[in-house]
Amino acid sequence: MAKYNKYMPFWVGDYLRDTTHLTAQRHGVYALLIFHYWSNECLPDDIEEIYMITKAFNESVKKDTNYILAHFFNKNKHERIENSLIESKKKYNRRVDAQAASVSKRKANANSNANSNANSNANSNANSNANSNANSNANSNANSNA
Repeated sequence: MAKYNKYMPFWVGDYLRDTTHLTAQRHGVYALLIFHYWSNECLPDDIEEIYMITKAFNESVKKDTNYILAHFFNKNKHERIENSLIESKKKYNRRVDAQAASVSKRKANANSNANSNANSNANSNANSNANSNANSNANSNANSNA
């Protein structure tokens, strides 16, 4: 399972509009197929594997699985899920790129600040040393004049 597909958008209004005719069992079958499709980006080609996904351990659930496949999938493909997966990948990649750019910018700023601080400290130390030397020379001159 890829990182980008942990979140699955679900349009409740659209789902209910398209599935009001389904029995509770068929809703369950459809939901299991949707979740598997999202997690794996496809359904298996083998009908027995699909039956395992939908927990079709009796003829009633097998019949409902076949019904859902026939009405909502085209050769085990689901157009809306496919489109959502594509969009999800795009959004994920944009977030990854933005994060990488942000990290690069922070590193550049940190390096710039470190260089600026080093220069500032060097100038401060030079000034401090110059002042210290001047004070030392002044004290030395005052002591020798006294």
